[in-house]
Amino acid sequence: MSNMSDAGKDASSSASTCVSIAVLGASGDLAKKKTYPALFKLFEKQSFLPKDVIIIGYARSAMTNESLRDQLRGYLKGKKEEVDAFLQLCIYVAGQYKLSPAEEGAPPKDFQVLANTIAEFEATFPGDCGKNRLFYLALPPVVYPPVCEGIKKCCMSPYGWSRVVVEKPFGKDLASSEDLNEQICGLFDEKQLYRIDHYLGKEIVQNLMVMRFANTFISPLWNRDNISNIQIIFKEPFGTEGRGGYFDQYGIIRDVIQNHLLQVMALVAMERPATLSPNDMRDEKLKVLKCISPLSTENTVLGQYTMGKNGQPGYLEDDTVPPGSKCPTFAMVVLYVQNERWDGVPFILKPWHLPSAVALAASCGTCRLPWHLPSAVALAASRGTCRLPWLLLPAVAHAVCRGSCCQPWHLPSAAALAASRGTSRLPWHLLPAVALDVCRGTCCQLWLLPSAVALLCSRGTCHLPWLLPAISTAVSAWLLMPAVALAVCRGSCCQPWLLLPAVALAICRGSCVCRGSLLPAGTAVCRGFCCQLWHFKS
Repeated sequence: MSNMSDAGKDASSSASTCVSIAVLGASGDLAKKKTYPALFKLFEKQSFLPKDVIIIGYARSAMTNESLRDQLRGYLKGKKEEVDAFLQLCIYVAGQYKLSPAEEGAPPKDFQVLANTIAEFEATFPGDCGKNRLFYLALPPVVYPPVCEGIKKCCMSPYGWSRVVVEKPFGKDLASSEDLNEQICGLFDEKQLYRIDHYLGKEIVQNLMVMRFANTFISPLWNRDNISNIQIIFKEPFGTEGRGGYFDQYGIIRDVIQNHLLQVMALVAMERPATLSPNDMRDEKLKVLKCISPLSTENTVLGQYTMGKNGQPGYLEDDTVPPGSKCPTFAMVVLYVQNERWDGVPFILKPWHLPSAVALAASCGTCRLPWHLPSAVALAASRGTCRLPWLLLPAVAHAVCRGSCCQPWHLPSAAALAASRGTSRLPWHLLPAVALDVCRGTCCQLWLLPSAVALLCSRGTCHLPWLLPAISTAVSAWLLMPAVALAVCRGSCCQPWLLLPAVALAICRGSCVCRGSLLPAGTAVCRGFCCQLWHFKS
């Protein structure tokens, strides 16, 4: 029976294009855990995967269409009817990647079978239909050349585009990588080749760009003056699990560090690109990679996991691993980027197998970046001339002590906290049930709280007091009605906040002393050469 008997039955004769996706290495770990689930997510979105598509798995294992679908089903997370519909698009062709010595010089017959299967699907569409072919190589790089040769000789589309996607690792070293690139580029045009790192598609990695460049307050913090070290930690909750034959050839450094983690490091360390185009992104990454000092043995730690306390087998207990293998499954390397922003800051890359998921953390002396906080907390950091607010919900507070230490605190109801730093003391008397006392050297920090607040900010030669319900001061006075009152004096920066009903705000700073007259609808603020007006709700 033809492989096409249960796929492509509903192809529309009026379609303008169809796409055949061939996943080479379909029985492997990468294809089952990453490639097929990613294709399923595109299928769920409907508009991201063409309507007229077939997904052909190709590997050496003897398998039927149903056997492939049964293997894939456990990796596809979604509604049963959508999973079933997607699996009907998936068929299987068994074949070799390399020709035997006796077959050298002959046409690769297994790739001809793959080409015939694709052509059978395309034959259900009219002759003027665009018939595109995508070949995804979820394979070790040692078989890239013969596979690409088979694709070139047998499987290129005569009626549309043909594209080849190659995964990491791309060779074992510089020499093999250059040789591999030369062989593949001799078969395909550059526009037909896509060298990818699937980690760049992860949400946490994509969010690095947004976190860094969409939040303007992070830019002045993201440098050697605020960050003592950056740790990029990769953990997997499983061992090689039958992948030892592949993994032992490459090890944890080639498998993860020189691709996944260096890509993440480049995103963390690079400057803002001119645009988000692939070329501009690549240029900025390349600048960072060129600034990395050569890795030394003194900054490298290697290891290999052994049998766990729960009886989980060690690396050498895997039947696919050569006896006595010294292949590392754990590594920690310390890299340094020799440029103005990161000079002297160690980038610590730590991948290993067992025991959890993927984590990214950047830790520093005066700052901790990024902060992953519960939904009830929004956190920002203050550094140098930048001052930022903290938004706190009831019974939760975060405080950061600037200087040589960065510390967050979670305050439950009826808790009190004090952090002392420098010669300046900034007290906040918070009602109800929460008290927070933070001393911040030359910097004043702000907390927005949902209840009645009395706030006192001390800064330089300027004194801004707020009392409830009456005020007496030699510099400036504002009468605040119940609810919330806020003001912050900070260096040369003057910040406004929108307050709750029945609240007015004014800020005085510098050599200018102002007395704000509170009116029902607003108040005026004098700021050196600047006069600004804030309107309040009542």
